[in-house]
Amino acid sequence: MNPLNLTVAQIQSYLASKLPKGWFSQTALGTGLIGALLFGWATALFSVMQVAQFVALQIYLQTTSGGFLDLWAYDFFGDSVLRNVGESDLAFRNRVKAYLLAPTVTREAITTLLTNLGFQAPVVRTAFAPGDTAAFSGGFYFGGGGNARFGSMSYPGQIFVEAGLPTEAAGGTLPSFSEVYFNTDPAWLTKPPSTLLTLPDLYNVVNFIRAIGIKAWIRQL
Repeated sequence: MNPLNLTVAQIQSYLASKLPKGWFSQTALGTGLIGALLFGWATALFSVMQVAQFVALQIYLQTTSGGFLDLWAYDFFGDSVLRNVGESDLAFRNRVKAYLLAPTVTREAITTLLTNLGFQAPVVRTAFAPGDTAAFSGGFYFGGGGNARFGSMSYPGQIFVEAGLPTEAAGGTLPSFSEVYFNTDPAWLTKPPSTLLTLPDLYNVVNFIRAIGIKAWIRQL
C-alpha cells in the first residue's frame, strides 16, 4: 500500500484496523461516534498526504512546477538562468534542461546550446582560423556567401558569435527519463522552448558557455 496514494476511506479503514479487536462494532466504526472521529482524523491525514505528494513532485526537474521550478534552477545556476516574464513552466523547464545537459567551453558547445534553445542559424567564428575566414590558398572568394572574410592575427582570445532570435513556439510532450539520461543525442528538444528569448538571453548563453578570459563579440541576425 502506497502511503502517499490513499483515499479518505482507506485511511479511515487503516486507522480502524489498529484499534483493539472487539472494542467497537462495525456499526460504531462506520456510523457511530468513533467512526466520526476516525473520519475526521482520516480527512486531516489525507490533507497531509496531498501536501506530501506535492512536495515529492518538486524534487525532480521533470515534475517540479511554479516557484519550485525557479528554486530548482536557482540551486544549479544562480542568477545565470532565470525565468523570463510570462514564460511557462514547460518552456522554462526545457530551457533549464538545455543548460543542464550542455557541454561547455568549446565553440561547438555554444552553437549546440543556442540551437537547442531555439536561436536561429548560430555561427561562431575566430578571426585567426582559416576555416572561418578562408585564405587565398584555400576557399576564399569575393562576392558574399560562404566564408568570404579576411582573417587576422590581431584578435587572440576572441570569438565572434552570430545568431537569430527564436521564431517558433514550444510544443510537444516532456521527454521520458530514458530519453533524457540514456540518449547521447538529445533529439527530444526539437523545438524552441520559448519565443520570449531576447538579445540579453543570447548574451547570457555565450557567457555561460565561453571559457574564462575569452572575449565574445555578439551580433543578432
